[in-house]
Amino acid sequence: MTALNTVPIFPLHAVLFPEGKLPLRIFEPRYLELVKRSLKEDQPFVIAALLSGQEVLSGAPEASAPRLAPVACLVRIVDFDALADGTLGITVVGEARVRIERSWEGPGRLMEGDLTRLEGWPELPPRADQAPLLQVLEQLLAHPAVQKLGLTVRWEAAWSVAARLAELLPFTPGFKQALLALDDPLVMLDEVGAELEQLREADGA
Repeated sequence: MTALNTVPIFPLHAVLFPEGKLPLRIFEPRYLELVKRSLKEDQPFVIAALLSGQEVLSGAPEASAPRLAPVACLVRIVDFDALADGTLGITVVGEARVRIERSWEGPGRLMEGDLTRLEGWPELPPRADQAPLLQVLEQLLAHPAVQKLGLTVRWEAAWSVAARLAELLPFTPGFKQALLALDDPLVMLDEVGAELEQLREADGA
């Protein structure tokens, strides 16, 4: 595990996994500054799920202070472009899981934090009984809209299959966050399978 100090944090109602891609539309000055700083210094930042409260601490009552999920994703910008509406579009790729040890409001009203970079998941292959989930992922990846994302899938790694399924299926942010915090990749894939079954039952499939 590696300590990372004073890293910018982007709170979102979204969860990203390592090697996953996420397009973002940037328009607030503080986040434009975050992007500028990240590109200039070739430095990553963190996308953390906002569990409750406001993104900004200044002037907020204690009950409204932002509460971030303790396990988040270190990301790096891989593409950016000016959009027709005058905002900035960027695409980030997840690099690693991190644990947020503490966070605070830094200069320019940006959240920052001290982090611990977590070890990567073991490269365990999916079990034979988990093969149907690989087929589901293959079907999702065949969709033209998904193909445009150019997602990376390590078929021999259960964590990668679980992560890509979690990103593409309509799971709740809470479930995705719980999945991100798991350390056993085979348990991750089991949880995805159970959640998918619940979705199917709810749809009457």
